[in-house]
Amino acid sequence: TTTGPPPVMVPTTVAPSVLRPGLVVSRFYPDHGRAQVIVIDRVVNHYASYLPRLTLNWRGFVHIQTPGLYQFGAIASGFVEFTLDGRLFFRMPQGHTNITNNTGNLRMQGGYHSLSIVYAEAIGSAGITLKYQGPDSGGKTRTVPAAALWHEVGPCPLEGVPAVQRPVCAGPRWALGNGESC
Repeated sequence: TTTGPPPVMVPTTVAPSVLRPGLVVSRFYPDHGRAQVIVIDRVVNHYASYLPRLTLNWRGFVHIQTPGLYQFGAIASGFVEFTLDGRLFFRMPQGHTNITNNTGNLRMQGGYHSLSIVYAEAIGSAGITLKYQGPDSGGKTRTVPAAALWHEVGPCPLEGVPAVQRPVCAGPRWALGNGESC
């Protein structure tokens, strides 16, 4: 079978002036049926935490500086759903440990590409790492660096949201307006 040319990924139109470093992380609380912003995360590289019933969603943008062929992947213990530019590329089933999945080749144009990663662990050792390979990584598979991950400012400072962890950088951090309250 032939696979055809790789999909062309067109960046989101977003003004860099409204972007800040890191991805917005929301935790879903199944007992309450709601999500709450908990932190701005510089990288998606977390392992060896024992957390029962954990569901997280990282969202924001990945900045591609050099256009070309890229692959994105996740190494995880648990369920992962990876969406880039509004397109679901892979869904890894729950109940597996340290499995890797990737997008296959993508022809990435330069710019800011929307990104969403959903991660869930029922009970056990939690862990997820987001990796990529392409011109910006020197052609090697590496953890997506902090310099490539961004989020759009939103309606409220994270410091005002209950139970938010200390922001990773000095200065006001912002939540996205998808139901969180200030």
